Amino acid sequence: MNELETFEENDITPAPIFAGRSAELNLLQQYVLDRPAPIALCFSGWRGTGKTALLRYAEGNLGEDVIAVYLALGDAASSSEDGLLRALAEMTTAQMEAMSLNTTRLPELPVADVRQWLKDEYLPIAMQIIRRHRRLIWLFDDAETLVEAIIRDALPMDFFSYLHDLLETYTNLGIVLTIDAAQEINIDAFSPIVNPNHLIRLNNLEFDASAELLRCYHAGLPDSMAQTIHQAAGGYPLLLVRFGERLAQQGDINSTAIRDIAQQVYNESDIDFRAMWQQLSRNERLVLTALSHLLYNNPKRSLDAREIERWLIETDYPLDVPAIHAAIRSLEYREIVYGGQNALWLPTGLLQRWLLEHGRLDDMTYPGKLPDRRRRIFILLVIALLALAIALAIASVSIQTGQSNHTPAPTITLNDG
Repeated sequence: MNELETFEENDITPAPIFAGRSAELNLLQQYVLDRPAPIALCFSGWRGTGKTALLRYAEGNLGEDVIAVYLALGDAASSSEDGLLRALAEMTTAQMEAMSLNTTRLPELPVADVRQWLKDEYLPIAMQIIRRHRRLIWLFDDAETLVEAIIRDALPMDFFSYLHDLLETYTNLGIVLTIDAAQEINIDAFSPIVNPNHLIRLNNLEFDASAELLRCYHAGLPDSMAQTIHQAAGGYPLLLVRFGERLAQQGDINSTAIRDIAQQVYNESDIDFRAMWQQLSRNERLVLTALSHLLYNNPKRSLDAREIERWLIETDYPLDVPAIHAAIRSLEYREIVYGGQNALWLPTGLLQRWLLEHGRLDDMTYPGKLPDRRRRIFILLVIALLALAIALAIASVSIQTGQSNHTPAPTITLNDG
């Protein structure tokens, strides 16, 4: 299998439905038409927020003057720099041919040193063919794999500097990246091609965007039912798509059908909720558990860290307010909790249900460590048993001592005669 086939193996699934991201698409189009500097445009988001859908849509919808080349990097970035750049050149040529451009003048692929060939031989001719009024855009999906490849020495340390050099040299070339939101803290690893100030986060969808996405699957979906689904999914695109796929199989939609679909989506999403739970810290789990129970008892209640602290005091797992605030900030960053420190709520109804059913407090301890209250009870019990054992030992010694100090009364034996 050659490098091009490797990348095509990572892109065998149909393009996902794209909707609800008009603002992000406008930013991408603006970058394509007027790239402000020799930097890439970078979108970040958690799994299932629509990063791939955005790039796949852009691949064929940026206009007839844009040659967009989509690369699903996956694990293919770890092959080699020559392999990656060779595949990039082949896919660029294929896209130019798909737009009826004459590519016969393009140079043949070299055996080695593809880096120099791409910059000094291939791209100069390619830019002449596409002409100055067109744009060439490379769309790199899952670009964090490039950083991983650099760490493994599969790509050279200056790979991003090389891409930056290409952008400086060719003004009608652009690069768009997507990365997992967990990699935002490592954004400097993409320097100099990515400017942290130009990082765009794909957040969960607002209601109007959720309804737009759902109606791509079922055009006649009423607002009331779209609102019910939006609240159950919390605007999380992955869950909305799962609802949509089942809506597409329905004829007439009613409240009973929505409940049945919600149960199916809940069952399918169990593995995702469990994976999220495993990635959370102990304090984050405690805050989520407290929040889910408090909201269940009073859904309209406005919650803050003090109320969570009071609820946890009644358990074996108390947390102070600073620790709760830190956990809330982390959960807000992951869009699991909304509302800031003083008006907390869980946006995803299905997740709240999962927390009530599976968010067990008895899972909070570290291996070999008892919770505080149980530990205190255990210590008191051990002390009591030790005291009892000591008391019994003292009593036993006292009895034995008393017996040894008792002098037998003298006896007289009378002999006959």
